Amino acid sequence: MVSVMGAVVCGIPSLPHLLPLALSLSLSPSLSYARYHIVWNNIIQDKNKSSVIDKVAKADESGLVASMKEFYGDFYAVHDSLFHFDLPLYR
Repeated sequence: MVSVMGAVVCGIPSLPHLLPLALSLSLSPSLSYARYHIVWNNIIQDKNKSSVIDKVAKADESGLVASMKEFYGDFYAVHDSLFHFDLPLYR
């Protein structure tokens, strides 16, 4: 059975976040999503840009990646379930 669902994957462009994505992309097309839209949280550093893009391209043998974008947001994850927006406290 071929999947028709798409996936939006948000992650940090670093090796710990890249490996699960590469594994998902390398699965048989019948076991994965029909298409992937990858959004990197923050910009890919120049020294890592070609490495990150190459790893995704090599894992995507079936051509499932529809788009890959960098989204810069002025926040960072402090914990898995907590974000800090660096806003002043208002009382």
